Amino acid sequence: MKVAHIGDLHLMRSRLDGKEGQLELLRQVAQEIVESGAELCLLSGDLSGHTVPHRAAIEERNALLEFVAIVSAAMPIVIARGNHDTLGEWKHLNSFRRKLKDGKWSCPVRYVEKPEILAFQDFTVAVMPWIDEASFDGSKPWARALVAEYKSLAEELDPNETNFALIHGAFDGAFIREGQPTIPTTDPLLSIDGILKPGLYTAAFVGHYHQFQKIPGKTPAYYGGSLYPSTFGEPAEKGWVLWSEAHGHRLVQLDQPCRVKITMNPKTQEVETVEPPVLNWVGRNAMEIADYLENKRNGRHLVKLDYRGTEADTREFRLLAAKIKESARKAGLALVVQAEIERPVTTREGASRVAKAKSIADKFVEWAQSRDPAPPLKLIERARARIQQADQAA
Repeated sequence: MKVAHIGDLHLMRSRLDGKEGQLELLRQVAQEIVESGAELCLLSGDLSGHTVPHRAAIEERNALLEFVAIVSAAMPIVIARGNHDTLGEWKHLNSFRRKLKDGKWSCPVRYVEKPEILAFQDFTVAVMPWIDEASFDGSKPWARALVAEYKSLAEELDPNETNFALIHGAFDGAFIREGQPTIPTTDPLLSIDGILKPGLYTAAFVGHYHQFQKIPGKTPAYYGGSLYPSTFGEPAEKGWVLWSEAHGHRLVQLDQPCRVKITMNPKTQEVETVEPPVLNWVGRNAMEIADYLENKRNGRHLVKLDYRGTEADTREFRLLAAKIKESARKAGLALVVQAEIERPVTTREGASRVAKAKSIADKFVEWAQSRDPAPPLKLIERARARIQQADQAA
């Protein structure tokens, strides 16, 4: 048996076309999955957007529907809700059905927002989606409440059958280089052995971290990574996962532009790090990079230049950074320049407050107020009122 797994999608209207071409790549992957001979397709959440909360644009919805239409002609699709997916926003996928050219109907599509067992003819899928803290009564810590919900699914499973787990969450022992917040959050950290009974599950497919990797535990479990680089500095190894009984989890890598994160020291004016290391720029100074960009005319990758130091350091470096950005523009290279002022590390308490808020309007308010600096209160209230009006109209 074969299973196709896609990790975090993070479809974004601004990236569907153009250099990154999310839509065209999604069409390519859909066809590859159909041709792979897989009998099941799993998506482990975070379908669109990059912020929490996020309302999916119509273009993002249509892109996923096109993928679903192609793949469901050959196999069932199961999708778990991720932390970027607003409750109720993708429920319409459960109604997806179309008549194929041979007169038969497409395979079932299931989008799951609460822990659930889905039984198919030859296998079973235990779906463990992201559950917001606000969904629990607060009688026990968020992580313990999640573990109790997920572990309860084992009671419905037959150990003699083929059982898969589809999960969206943060797991202990997973390695994060880039692509997740570098500032600590209060999200619950789980363990594979803490929620999956050893020997009961054939394999687990997990979403949330954007890097393909094995998760420590007795059940074979892997993060699917992501199809596209969501943030600058993410690993270059992007693709979808093909699992088979013979070979286990294997990444089917895609060739696509990277979102490269370059860190420069404003004092020495030299490059300190390049992530992912697709450009050999470490140790080069700012003027060398500017000259390189002028002459290379290579616009394949998207590049973000970070220069971090004290406020005085970054003020002096801004003029030089502006020259680098102009050189990149002439070279046809998309370059973002951002100063990072050295400050003490703090916990993103705003992320916790967003998770606890119940409505999309309240989530927006908590998110806006956690910004530094926060927008004016009057602007936040006007935005809240408009979001509430849109919800009522819907």
